[in-house]
Amino acid sequence: MKIALTTSVSQAIIEIDNETIEPIVEPGDGFIYVLNTSNKELGNIIYTVFDAATRFPDKSYQVRFGNQHIVAQVLWDPMPRSTLEKIVDLEIPGMPPGEIDNTGLPRILPGWAPTYATEINIDNS
Repeated sequence: MKIALTTSVSQAIIEIDNETIEPIVEPGDGFIYVLNTSNKELGNIIYTVFDAATRFPDKSYQVRFGNQHIVAQVLWDPMPRSTLEKIVDLEIPGMPPGEIDNTGLPRILPGWAPTYATEINIDNS
């Protein structure tokens, strides 16, 4: 079971820590959000944003929350939020990682392929 946007952040933290719910929010906006409760004692929740198509992590944020806040507010409202220097969660729990190309790196865009500039020399002699 995944977390609904209208879930209380405090309730979501309890359920995540009790392992009765997956720490995943999938609102259908092209992103998957993974919540991390490791800073809950300080009144902060951490979340990592993943591209839904590639399952590649983009950024991690730390947000201050109160008892009255719901998950949607933490993700999208202008609350005190800081971008973390390092991505906290590198995989989405329970989901296979994104596709890997022959370089060993995740593909950023599905169907991406390298392109090369073409130079045409015309000899009019």
